[in-house]
Order: sequence, then C-alpha cells, then structure tokens
Amino acid sequence: IAQLGLEEDACREVSDVGHDRIYLTDRLGMPLVEPVTYPDMRTPQEAADVANILRKLTRSTGKVRTGYGAGREDVNVSVKGGTRIEIKGVPMISRIPVLVHNEAMRQCALLAIRDELNQRGIKPDTFEFQTDDVTRIVAKTSYDPIRKALDAGLRVKCVSLRGFAGVLSYTTQEHTSFAKEFSDRVRVIACLTTLPNIVHSDTASETLRSKEWQQLRKRMNADHRDALILVWGDERDTKTACNEIVIRAKEALVGVPSDTRQALYDGTNGFERVLPGAERMYPDTDLPPIELPKSRVERIVEQLPEFIWDRESRLRDAGLAPDMVEKLSTSPHMALYDRLTQELRMKASLAATLLCQHLTALKREGFDIDTLTDDEIFESCKAYVEDRIAREGTVKILRHLAKRGSTDTPAAVRVTKAIETLNLSLIDEKELTAQIAESLGRLNNDAFATPRQKHRYIMGDLMSALRGRVDAREASELVAKELGVTLTP
Repeated sequence: IAQLGLEEDACREVSDVGHDRIYLTDRLGMPLVEPVTYPDMRTPQEAADVANILRKLTRSTGKVRTGYGAGREDVNVSVKGGTRIEIKGVPMISRIPVLVHNEAMRQCALLAIRDELNQRGIKPDTFEFQTDDVTRIVAKTSYDPIRKALDAGLRVKCVSLRGFAGVLSYTTQEHTSFAKEFSDRVRVIACLTTLPNIVHSDTASETLRSKEWQQLRKRMNADHRDALILVWGDERDTKTACNEIVIRAKEALVGVPSDTRQALYDGTNGFERVLPGAERMYPDTDLPPIELPKSRVERIVEQLPEFIWDRESRLRDAGLAPDMVEKLSTSPHMALYDRLTQELRMKASLAATLLCQHLTALKREGFDIDTLTDDEIFESCKAYVEDRIAREGTVKILRHLAKRGSTDTPAAVRVTKAIETLNLSLIDEKELTAQIAESLGRLNNDAFATPRQKHRYIMGDLMSALRGRVDAREASELVAKELGVTLTP
C-alpha cells in the first residue's frame, strides 16, 4: 500500500489467501479476466459464436460489468500460408465476423502480391529502391495536401520501389488498397498522422499533374515498371517515413508480416504495432504461475454458479420465450428469479417479465433502479402472491421505492408502508361490483355501437381508478358478466 502511495482506508480487503492479502481499490482499476481459446474456429461466424459463449459464461456469474466496451476481444486470424495476426480490443462481438473476413481477405491478398512480385523477379535478394528529397520538383504543385505542407516550410521526399508498379492499388480489404499498409506505417512509426500522409504513382491522375510525375520519375531514375511514393513532413519524420516504406516493401516480398492490428469501425483493420516477440512488452506475463492450494480450488468449485447452458435449458423448460431466456440467463437478477419462483411459487413468466421488462421500463423513466434491493423486490412480489395487492401494484411499489431511494429500514416494512401510502390494498368483490355498477350508471349507452365497446370503456374507467388494487382479469370478467359479453381467451 505504501509503495502505491495509497491511504490504508482507501483500500478494502476482499480476500485472504494464507498470510497474503488481496486488496481492490477504484484507484487501481477494474480486475481483468482474460480467457484464451485454442485456434479451433474455422469461420468468421464460429469466432463470434465462441465469443458469445464466453460472454454468457462470464455474465452468468453476476460479477461481470456489462455495456459497450466492458468486454473486449483480441481476435487472432491466420490463413494457410499466412501468419497469426492479432486484432486488438474489438468492443462488440457483432463486429467479429466482418473483421475476421477482412483480415483473411487481407492475408490472401498479401500472399497474392508476394507471388506477383516474385514472378516479376523481385525477391528479398534482388529488391531495389531509391529515396530522395524532391521538394524542389513539386514546389509549384496544386495538390492541396502537399501544397499546405510546402507553405508550412516542410519537406517532400520520394521512395522509388523497383518493379512495384500497379501493386499499390491491389485491393487488400473492403474498399482498401495495399497502399494503406504503407500509409499506416508512416502514421504510426513516423507520427505523420494527418491524412493523406502519402501519395503514390498508381493513382497519379488523382494527385499531382502528369508533368510533375514525369519529372519525379526522371529524378528517381524510374520507369513505368516502378512505383513512386511521396511523403511530406519535417526532415526527421520524413526520413523515418522513407525507412518504414522500404521496410514494408521488403516485407511484401515475404508475405504477411507479424503485426498487431486495430479494429476499425468499418470492419477493416489498421496497423497498430509490430507483434511482440520473445522480448515481451509486459514482463509480468513471464512471471511464474502462482499455485493455488487444493483446499481453495475445492472451495471455488463448490461455489461455482450454474453453467449458462444448464440455466438456459431450465428457463426454456419453464416456458419462457427465447428472448426472455436470453435476457434472464445472464441477468444479475437470476438469483432473485429463483427466489421468486421457488420460495413464493410465483409464475415463471410473471417473475421474468418483472425483472427483465418492468425494471428496464422504470430505468428508462429515469428511476435509479440500482437503489432497489433484491429484498424489496421480493417483498413487493410477496405482497402480490399473498393477495395483499394486485399484480400491477408491484410496479407501483417499486417505482415509489426507487423514487425514495435506499434506507436502512427493513424491506418488508418499506413495502408495507408503500402499500399504505399508495392506497394499494386489494378491494373485495363486493366493493368491486359496486364500482362497476357506478361506472355503468354513468355510461351513455347511445355512445357505443356494441357491448364490447362498452366493455373496453368501463375497463378503462375502472383501471384508471383502481389499478394496483384489483385484479384486471377478475374485473374484466365481472364487467363482461354485467354487459352479457363473452370474452375470447
């Protein structure tokens, strides 16, 4: 604690392991769990399916934070003849299939580029290039990115890649060409981050004038078989950029370089850094494993939650709809669902609807449902099961309790007081019949064409006054009986 510069009261003891104590604090960040799979997935969709299984498995513990980016996937992709490429920090599982597809497409394209260059006779031992400062040649260019760089006093340099003509425009990912491999390296390594940061001769007509390209080819001793790449910046950055362009060109002769890639929003990926080798970036990954005592492992096994696939099967057997099974199986309220259905014998569909839909609706209304305790929700449902309130009354009570916030008062006492405050006590059949008669007495029969229309009107009138104090189905049946209407199940 002293080494971390933390006050002792800033830490909270959460676990004892022998004489060693583990502390968690907000200042130290969130604990990280990182499951790792074998390379068993063979299609983009399989990769997403496995990620979903891991998501459900961790969520089923009730101890994993949810939301965009709370779980991130490092997706490793390789094709036959390629190499393992790691796409870092994918924030949404739904993006995995497209990312995997594009990376597989990229590796296949890079292998095809290698084969094309080899057929042209360009191999690592025959590779030739030339770099030079061409600021004077493009001094009068009207191409805006270079024009702005020159006006700012920056330099323009050119790299000539012998025999690379046409290769830079090869498609590597969706709407992406091989030239982006060079641009990314320049952006990350040379820190020339303003895009575009390069132009090349494969797109000559879209950039500089024809005469300028001719002058550049003459200066670089290049012919129509060679590719020219221009980069601009200060002296130091452009030197680094030219070196990186040459390095990336050499890698193209071998195939797929070992990169760490970043996931982009359009489903493609971009260069992030060279994949670490034996000298890892994080030394802690090389520390020896800590052996857990057998007694602790056994204690952990005893406390493991129900497997997610068993839980889903149980919820399906209870008659819940597929979307409800999906929501509830990974919900932190799963333990409360079991209490409601097992201790109170509450109908599974009612308990699931309350926990997955009504609580969400309250949150959308602006209520802080995190202040509601499981005991308060349990006691509210208990009041319904014991016929102290109508089914609709549970939501009214929870809305009332969420509005008031949490206190130290026992949950049962709070719920009882809420029933009294909101006047939610059930009315008996005699009082309900009297209310129906009163509503019928105020009814203008000429305003309704059919008895069913009268029924809908009376029910609306009743429930606006008695919602939470009367069972809606019972009231509907009594109104139908008075009007002589047959209700369809």
